[in-house]
Amino acid sequence: MKKKILTSSVMLLTLILGIAFLATHESDTTSNVFSNDETVAIHEENLVNSPFEETLELTKKERKAAGLPPNKFYEEEWELTMNPVLGRPTPENLGTIREQINQFGTNRVPGDGIDNSWVSRGPDNVGGRTRAVMFDPNDPTNETVFAGGVSGGLWKNSKISDANTVWTRVDMPSTLNVSSIAYDPNNTNIFYVGTGESYVNGDVNGDGVWKSEDGGDTWTNVFGGISGATTFQSQSNITINSPGNIAGDYLSTETTAFGIAIITTITADFVLANDSTGEPTQGCSSFGADATGKIAVIRRGACNFDDKVKNAENEGAIGVIVMNNIDGTPIPMGGDDTTITIPSVMISKADGDLLEAALLAGTVNGSLNPQSGDFTGNLVPGIQHINDIKIKDNAGITEVYVAAGEAFYGSANAATYLGGPELGLYKSVDQGATWTELDMPLTANGNKHEPNDIEIGADGKIWVATTGSSIYGDGGGRIFSSTDGVSFTDAFTVSGANRTQIAVSSQDADVIYILAQISGGVTMQVTTDGFATGTT
Repeated sequence: MKKKILTSSVMLLTLILGIAFLATHESDTTSNVFSNDETVAIHEENLVNSPFEETLELTKKERKAAGLPPNKFYEEEWELTMNPVLGRPTPENLGTIREQINQFGTNRVPGDGIDNSWVSRGPDNVGGRTRAVMFDPNDPTNETVFAGGVSGGLWKNSKISDANTVWTRVDMPSTLNVSSIAYDPNNTNIFYVGTGESYVNGDVNGDGVWKSEDGGDTWTNVFGGISGATTFQSQSNITINSPGNIAGDYLSTETTAFGIAIITTITADFVLANDSTGEPTQGCSSFGADATGKIAVIRRGACNFDDKVKNAENEGAIGVIVMNNIDGTPIPMGGDDTTITIPSVMISKADGDLLEAALLAGTVNGSLNPQSGDFTGNLVPGIQHINDIKIKDNAGITEVYVAAGEAFYGSANAATYLGGPELGLYKSVDQGATWTELDMPLTANGNKHEPNDIEIGADGKIWVATTGSSIYGDGGGRIFSSTDGVSFTDAFTVSGANRTQIAVSSQDADVIYILAQISGGVTMQVTTDGFATGTT
């Protein structure tokens, strides 16, 4: 009975907080039309300012102490179902949305013409979303088809023209995510399957490239896969100069929700919070110590992150280090205090314990350093996501080209990156025994491009289109070409594009079609002269 009352109380509290939040924060945005990028930015701001920002970060022990149930269902449901622009759920719109869905269902779609009808051939829902299809080159009747699903694995149909034929699952170990299929034109019993789809941010992980030498009966991994233990990497770090027993660099996560970025190195003595409460190092009621010209050190705890940092700034601190209070990697700190004018970072509990012990024993001096490196988060090493595979018959020599991507998934803790800096264009000329990463031009920021789509032109030229990288945040919309499969040059850039796909004409080497994701939608373009005069 008590549990039911508590659950009902939490539901009521959630509703009250949502209404209060709406009353104080919602403006008249229903009549405005925002671009996709603007909507994403507004949504991110609304998540940062969520009324449940702090309760979602509490441990089960902390939630129990605060009188909250250990399950975060209601808070998470509120955030997951919020209108990205309004910053709250809009259940009042469900009726209208249902009517719109029913109306859209009667609209025409590609392929519904009487003279060009499509007939479903599966593998239906058991195969997941089908992304790769290949007719078996060893079947002269063109009846045997392989289909790869991004969350359902590899499937085979031995008589595709018969609607009653049952699809069978191909026994390929280790992965459910199939993104591409190709066969060797010089030995059609050799198949290659690429796994992992980088677009969905690690929703279903991949395991590199798999190869079959018997027409798809048995499979072995020939490229990629997880290559080591997960490690935490950081763009920012702090340096302890003294005392010598803890001197060195420590990884940290810099907040971007409030305060300023660390532009130049900040060096000073550290000072520990002491607000004379039951938890003095949390600095919640006040910082409690003179921090003039010093870097404040505070323990994560019951109050908001920006409250802690503001209290330290009020005592003269020039920077803040927040020590995590739970094991694991440091997290990005949320908050919305626009009056804060100093930078702040978080370090792990283990590093914070060392730092606190040193401060209690004497003087500590150190630095907050500007961001460097590629990203902040957990890195799972090894190429796991294959965006595309294409095979070229170069005068009897089989050249296998692989577009290796990367992905990430976020959480309340630091994001996890799958593959990360190992993304790139790879090539094998010995049936997958060895692989070489090919050089492509770098982005304007000096980063690697993530290859997305590979095509072989009618004249043998190799074309590569790119997608925006999760780890670097740039590089989409580029198209490169190579005549020798070694050196690639910049052929064209789709302005403002992210994920980019291309298709080449099988008859005219100069005709290339483009489908690219841009802000607010997609663009379709074509060149009839190999990009010599641009596109239309």
